[in-house]
Amino acid sequence: MPVFSSRPIEAEQFTGPSSIGAVADLVRRYRPQVSYESAPALGTLRFYNSGPELLLKLQDWVAVIGGDVVVVPPSMFEGSNAPASE
Repeated sequence: MPVFSSRPIEAEQFTGPSSIGAVADLVRRYRPQVSYESAPALGTLRFYNSGPELLLKLQDWVAVIGGDVVVVPPSMFEGSNAPASE
């Protein structure tokens, strides 16, 4: 199982339309000028125009690691010491 070299400071899980606000708030704290779009039929959420593009699929996490936000698949969170989504 993969192990984080640096424990995430914060994390939010993309679980569908109801979680978009929380995920977007986290990403915007670290990338204030970011734009985003969701595709409910595809179950995706995409952030762009501010650093590397982030593409989340349902159940993916966005986590703060090393001072930036990254997409982390759910399999890396299972059994880890990562913070739980609030």
